[in-house]
Amino acid sequence: MLIPLSLLCSTGLFYISFILLVIYPDSRDIHIAKFGLWGAGLVLEVMAHLIARTPNQLRTHGSITSRIGTLVTIILGEVGVY
Repeated sequence: MLIPLSLLCSTGLFYISFILLVIYPDSRDIHIAKFGLWGAGLVLEVMAHLIARTPNQLRTHGSITSRIGTLVTIILGEVGVY
């Protein structure tokens, strides 16, 4: 629950910086604040991923082989090698 909430908050920070740049395109202070908002959003996302507990192992091992096989087939088919 922590990671989706942090993504929502950081997306809001990115949109706020965009809206401020649209409203005040020539303001030097807004351009400086833009980097602060971007940095806050990035720090928020990184901290949420560091704090949240992630599983150490895959839930099921049987499905991963078929998924990787399908992915390799698609990639080689796109390149024209397969």
